[in-house]
Amino acid sequence: METKEKRDIVRIDVIKPEFRPKPEYYTLPSLRAENSSYNLDHKVTQYDVNKVNRLIDCVHSYIGLSVQQGDRMQAVGENHKGEKRTYTNALIQDLHGGYCRERAVNMCVEPYVPFTEEDCGRIVLSASGGYWLGEKNFKAFEHVGYVKGNFCTWGHCGGCANGAVRFKTYVNYWYYENKEKIY
Repeated sequence: METKEKRDIVRIDVIKPEFRPKPEYYTLPSLRAENSSYNLDHKVTQYDVNKVNRLIDCVHSYIGLSVQQGDRMQAVGENHKGEKRTYTNALIQDLHGGYCRERAVNMCVEPYVPFTEEDCGRIVLSASGGYWLGEKNFKAFEHVGYVKGNFCTWGHCGGCANGAVRFKTYVNYWYYENKEKIY
């Protein structure tokens, strides 16, 4: 495996690991500014702000420690034609195997913005998007810094048309090289 100095990290907004970012909390005006469409339909409330800030706390309770749900990564590998593929915003959805009984990291290499909820002080994601990978070797991930990740959660009206509140917060950013084929 290459050393950290030789990694070609494509994203330019990566904060180096030695500069762990502090949480940036939302206020009513800042959450309204980031959710203008939701605000027109439902009006951003203090409930929405409190929920988003709780979710930010959940994310920041583990930032920098290990691979976790919500983290982003640069996934690199070859496709079936032998061509190198790089995905710069791959999402780690969960740390269990779904159908697999062994502990594994499930990743979506081209995710939509994941829906996020809190469960016992940890975030739980519902993600969708393109191509999924699984990795059982947690040592295959190299921590290269932090980036702002996009998330959404149901607002005070619950699941309804245009009912999602979007927010951003810093998450871990990893480098992962897939030894299998990536499509």
